[in-house]
Amino acid sequence: MASRLTDQEIKLLMIELRNLRRLHPEAIKRNLIQTKQIKILKHQIYILQKQNEEKDKIIEKFGLQLEELRNKVFGKKKKDKDTDHRPQTKEWWQ
Repeated sequence: MASRLTDQEIKLLMIELRNLRRLHPEAIKRNLIQTKQIKILKHQIYILQKQNEEKDKIIEKFGLQLEELRNKVFGKKKKDKDTDHRPQTKEWWQ
């Protein structure tokens, strides 16, 4: 004796069949495309990180050169402006 399916069960089976025939292959295609895009983006990130590191090195080098030029042109700054390194002498009125 075969039992007859209800309308609700038939509807659920039809939805499942539709998913298997149409939506699932589309999802697989979309997944493959996104996987390729992720791989490309990871490679671009790697390249940009390397370029960023090179730029940081160049900026550091230019910063040091700029500091050297400032020292040559303006001289080195005193760390403590208030500190007077001359020996203390008593004035005649004290």
